[in-house]
Amino acid sequence: MYRDVLHCFAPRFGMVVPLALILVGASGCGSGQESRKEQINTLYEKHRKAFRETPELSADAALALQRRGQAVFVDVREEKEQVVSMIAGAITKKEFERAPERYTNRVVIAYCTIGARSGEYAATKIKHGIAVSNLRGSILSWIHAGGSITNGGGTTTNVHVYGPRWNLVPDGYHAIW
Repeated sequence: MYRDVLHCFAPRFGMVVPLALILVGASGCGSGQESRKEQINTLYEKHRKAFRETPELSADAALALQRRGQAVFVDVREEKEQVVSMIAGAITKKEFERAPERYTNRVVIAYCTIGARSGEYAATKIKHGIAVSNLRGSILSWIHAGGSITNGGGTTTNVHVYGPRWNLVPDGYHAIW
């Protein structure tokens, strides 16, 4: 394709067009992993105003807490999403709500796909006196940061992402909705 464009315009405009095409091609038009991370952040920020006062943790901070055994992750997504993928060691919202006092010695971190549902969930729990933080960018940020996910049978690269708009998984992962 580039060659056809070059043959058509290069004699007329010199090297300006070839250089412009090389620069556009090199940029990848926003398709790289860094672009996906930026899109995750943008989507998260659009929802953040609904739970602005809710504490949040980055995926890197959450990973560090998990490695030290100081975190419990609460997956607030629907069961059909959890069957496909969950953060390794996470519990469901139902499990957490049965006995939240069991987790007072750890940092409770709610997550969903991008952080909207989990942010609202955390805000509700805080109003009831239960300390819960939101995972910024949720499962999508988690896997971009190198966190592992499971599907009940072991580690997986399939990620339930709620819908096509949230198909922002890193290279090597497969989005399911």
